[in-house]
Amino acid sequence: MFVRWRQRPSGRLSARLVENQRADDRVLQQHIAELGAIAGEALAQPHEIAGIKGRRAFWATANATLARLSNRIDVAADGAARAALHARVPMVTPDELALLALDEAEHDAALWQHQSDGAHDIVAARQRLIEAAQRALADDQAIAAADDVRAAAAKARLERARAGEILEPTFAIGLDHFHIWGQLELLRRAGAELAASHAAENGLAKPFAERVPGGETRR
Repeated sequence: MFVRWRQRPSGRLSARLVENQRADDRVLQQHIAELGAIAGEALAQPHEIAGIKGRRAFWATANATLARLSNRIDVAADGAARAALHARVPMVTPDELALLALDEAEHDAALWQHQSDGAHDIVAARQRLIEAAQRALADDQAIAAADDVRAAAAKARLERARAGEILEPTFAIGLDHFHIWGQLELLRRAGAELAASHAAENGLAKPFAERVPGGETRR
């Protein structure tokens, strides 16, 4: 038995275990097993990280295959095959295994630090969203509380108007606060009359007059 090497079209170098057999005065090679393959780039730089990884993978396959064939090949044939493989693809040394372990540990540390940084960025972004929502909620709660007071006053005024009381004119400031429009509309429906309105903004006078008709519009 001996090792035969073959360059694949992909550029990978493969090793197979073959055995010569004689048949009719001819010598034929019988394929026994595929021992492994390695990329040409790994062989070109065998002592770089990529090369060491390629050699380690190659020998993992070769060792497993030779162990599986232990009931078919003897110790001498096993040793000869390993020597032939080692001549082309050197076995990985303990120092190289330590270098791989360090490289993989550094890679894992960098990967999980990146993951951790990303997770903290997401937490910080969500915290900012929560804080912004809380500020908006506080503003809305203040507006709602003020509107509750105004609504209660408007309701009381409405009841007085329904009872026939002649009410003093009500003034509202700031037509750009659109809740005032609704309050004035309620008062108008209750029987109040709009005496006059003033809008410093030209764009508000016409829509306000359409929503709450009556009275003089002043600019």
